[in-house]
Amino acid sequence: MVVEAGKKAEILPKLKEIDWSQRSCEAPVWNLGDSWTYRDAAGKFLSNQVFEIKENLFIMRMEGDRDLYAFDKKTLSCHYLIDRSGRRVRHSDPFKNIFDFPLFIGKKWSYNTESGGANYVNQFKAEAVEEVRTPAGTFKAYKIYHKQTEMSRMTSGWVRYWYSPVVRWWIKREVEPSAHWARAYGLQNAELHYYRSK
Repeated sequence: MVVEAGKKAEILPKLKEIDWSQRSCEAPVWNLGDSWTYRDAAGKFLSNQVFEIKENLFIMRMEGDRDLYAFDKKTLSCHYLIDRSGRRVRHSDPFKNIFDFPLFIGKKWSYNTESGGANYVNQFKAEAVEEVRTPAGTFKAYKIYHKQTEMSRMTSGWVRYWYSPVVRWWIKREVEPSAHWARAYGLQNAELHYYRSK
């Protein structure tokens, strides 16, 4: 299915209802060619696309990145990157595991990363389920709070993501307007504009 901004509700395909009373939300099942396109606060469009599927991994191409991302099918944690020559590359990005399935309200997870000689503590919590309106439609979504602390400077900042089980990826990102994120190139508020799901 393809859902684009500006389409009338009556011509959209009927989406499977999610039982929010369930105890947890399992990791999504992606298909080859699934894609999500976002528009950030600067008006730039960026797309993520499922590039390859392996036994235990989904391989995603993110527009603007040279490397491919290898996501674990059960948790959607990004284990490593794959460079242009096909080699595995250590993934040290502070945003490598913004989800840790299964998700449920109140779940917490954390990990440490290093980037540019700095050490970061990344803490996450699934705070709530909210209805979120985006240009691609209105969806119920898990609100994920991410707090990052740089240990050497003891600065911190937060980012919120909203994950939709219907869309099977994040639909909205909100970034705290703080000095902590000044060096995080490309990290801006963003919303889903359309997606393709097979």
